[in-house]
Amino acid sequence: MDAALAAGVFGQQVSIVFWGDGVASLFADLEPPEGQRHIGKQIASAPLYDISDIFFDHSRADGPFIDDANLSLQPLDTAGLKQLLRQADHVMSF
Repeated sequence: MDAALAAGVFGQQVSIVFWGDGVASLFADLEPPEGQRHIGKQIASAPLYDISDIFFDHSRADGPFIDDANLSLQPLDTAGLKQLLRQADHVMSF
């Protein structure tokens, strides 16, 4: 997340994708491991870094997502993911 936010600060076009088990990071009721913060706080700051393209694996959307009026979480299927990856200049996977 920090890398995506940093890229946004420097004017890069950033899309964030939560895929597979990573979608659980978006659930409002997720308890992060001790010593870590809920990623929802970082996600909520994405618009401040000019990041508005936040996608999630539509097949894993089975929990209440973090709720923030500034976010527009967009469902994505496998074909959409492939297209997004083809359009990207750089891809980072965590």
